[in-house]
Amino acid sequence: MPEGFRSRVNTNVVDVQQRDPRDLVSPIGAGIAALGKALGHVADNEAETAEKVAASEHRIALEEQRRQRSATVANRAAAWAETQAAMAADLDTLRSSSEPGAAGYKEQADQAITDRLTGFLGTLGDDPEVRQRFEPLVAATGATTRLDEDRWARGERTKQEGANIDTWRDTTGNALMSSPTPEKLEQAFTATDLLYDALDVPGTVKGKLKESAKRGFVQNFLDGRMQAGDWQGPKALLDAGQFDAFLDPAQKVNYLKQAGNAQEQQQREVELAQGRAREEARDAGKAVEAKVKAGIVPTPAELRTTRAQLKAAGVDDAELIEFDALNVKVGVNRSYGAMVDQPGGGERIRRDRDALAAKMAAGKASETEQMMKAQLDDLVTVADKNETEQLKGLMGKGPIGKMQALAQLTGTPQARYEKAETLEPGLGAVSLLGPQGRQAAIEGKALRQARPKDFGKAADAERSARGMLGPMMTALGPEYRRVVDTAWDIMASNQAKDGKEGFDEGAMRHAINIAMGATVRPNGALQGGVQRVRGKSVWLPAQMTAPEFDQQLSRTDFSGAVYANGKAVDKADVLASYRPSFVAEGADGRPIYQMVDANGNWLRGKDGSAFVLLPKVR
Repeated sequence: MPEGFRSRVNTNVVDVQQRDPRDLVSPIGAGIAALGKALGHVADNEAETAEKVAASEHRIALEEQRRQRSATVANRAAAWAETQAAMAADLDTLRSSSEPGAAGYKEQADQAITDRLTGFLGTLGDDPEVRQRFEPLVAATGATTRLDEDRWARGERTKQEGANIDTWRDTTGNALMSSPTPEKLEQAFTATDLLYDALDVPGTVKGKLKESAKRGFVQNFLDGRMQAGDWQGPKALLDAGQFDAFLDPAQKVNYLKQAGNAQEQQQREVELAQGRAREEARDAGKAVEAKVKAGIVPTPAELRTTRAQLKAAGVDDAELIEFDALNVKVGVNRSYGAMVDQPGGGERIRRDRDALAAKMAAGKASETEQMMKAQLDDLVTVADKNETEQLKGLMGKGPIGKMQALAQLTGTPQARYEKAETLEPGLGAVSLLGPQGRQAAIEGKALRQARPKDFGKAADAERSARGMLGPMMTALGPEYRRVVDTAWDIMASNQAKDGKEGFDEGAMRHAINIAMGATVRPNGALQGGVQRVRGKSVWLPAQMTAPEFDQQLSRTDFSGAVYANGKAVDKADVLASYRPSFVAEGADGRPIYQMVDANGNWLRGKDGSAFVLLPKVR
């Protein structure tokens, strides 16, 4: 009977009529039969219920197993990440502490990988599905990691092998340099084949390494022989093509050139040995030179005797020229040396120097006079330096001091310009002006420095200058910028004197003319500077007005001139289309002009030389 079942007796709570038991036989039998059937159905239902319960409990167990497996996989996934990190750390430690060339590293790495992976597998438990999830990962990681570590170990081994083989190569090369014999070169070649063939590198790489080593040994051999003074042996081998397989054409040429240089050097040494007799004469000449450098002035007799000795010994012409230059230097110093420090002495030296320069320009100066001119150049430089040193004290006394310094400068305009530039950059252009122009420029510069916003902007000055000097900017070169600044200074001074401020175009143009050397004659005529001649801007000579220049230009004979294409010129076309362009001052101080058209084409002489104009300045 199923658990929990209890029979129960029916109890009437009211009176019932009693019947004869015999009357109940048939109904009781039927009831018992019905009860038997009912009990059979109950048993069937209980069996079915038991099956359902068992199935439910199985499902619950499976669900619990899935949850447990999920938790285990997640937990082991984290542990797997930790295992990988720990394994990487182990390998990094092994790498950093490995022997040169990673000796024994592969075995150590394999063991470290095995230890970590085996340890992890031991934490997976017995669940087959969990193990199936991780075992492929572990196996793949182990394989790739071992492959990576093996690759690293092989790389380290290759590096170490390369370093070792390079050490052998360098040592062998040095030995060849020290003792460059054919036998040692042959030994180096043989060793190269033996050693490189044993290296664990691809065949193509191995061949290149062997070729590189042999090429190096050949160069070591040749360098060693050359350094030992033997150029004949290498030259013979090179000429015979013995090393063509190991030298580039350029390298072969270089070695042959070295051999040729060595041969020439040897020949020079032979010549020197044959010419030792000339050394005594040279020593005598050097003794004279040493005296001059020490400030001792040799006597004329000593100079004559020494030169005769050099000539008799057969020294080179160049050496004789050098001694002649020294002789001239002594004579110049004897005649002019004291003038360097005397007032006006520099100008006398300069006049004599300029006279020699003019003679040289005319092709009439002797070699001795040309040497004298070079020596006088040096003395002029010294005199100019002494003069500027004496004037530097005035430069710190403001505009007045600067005007005093410029007023005391001596020499030609070019000489005054150079000395003024030495005193203060930019002052050279001011030194070429007249007294009033110099004063205006110096005072104006001080004004613009003190009041930088009161007299216009740089763009204003640049615009005016380009308008007047555009065609001459190229000829002026770096002086263009200084002319603009000087003119701007003059304009500022004139504006301030008139009680004005700001930029005035007319005043700036007038200042540009002054900066370009223009002055006003007593009759009011403007001479010099930049003026219009036949509609073109021309930089005039300092003492010439525009009409005077035009008059001389009109009288110029252009019959000896040709155009750039070689055709004879038409004078009317030249006067209408070409502009006189100032190019320089001649040795005599006269200005030199050339004719150029708007396209930059210059007139030429029939012989191809530049066609020049030399205006006659009063």
